[in-house]
Amino acid sequence: MKSVILVFAALLYIICLPLYFLGIHDARISHFEQTFAGVTTGAGVYAANVTLSQDIFDYDYTTVAISSNNTNDTPSSANYTALTNYLLVNGLSAGEVRTLLVDYEISSTILDDVPGLSNIFIVFIVIIVFMVLGILAGAIYTFGESRWW
Repeated sequence: MKSVILVFAALLYIICLPLYFLGIHDARISHFEQTFAGVTTGAGVYAANVTLSQDIFDYDYTTVAISSNNTNDTPSSANYTALTNYLLVNGLSAGEVRTLLVDYEISSTILDDVPGLSNIFIVFIVIIVFMVLGILAGAIYTFGESRWW
């Protein structure tokens, strides 16, 4: 009977894992929007650099959302240089002027206020994973100890 309870507890933890991880991720980041007016591309040029005022969280430029007021553009982030905060935007129409709206993730202000808090969040994720593995191992052990099978 104990093994059945432990299996259900492990399943409950597994079902809730995405919520735990999403909550920790949301605690570590903030969204930041920045507008760049007058972004120009020359003839035959389909990309432009914009200089962000904040560092992208974990330098992951694939999470950046970019929109343009030019309907011919399909902007996307192509590269990010952390040293200069340059974001290379691809998918722009050649020889046109546009205004870009860039939405990206930055470190949460709570992480700046409390040194080492980001590492504590990562350790918390590891602890949750070990809890699930421990409960599953306990269920297997208890199931092997039961005499009714």
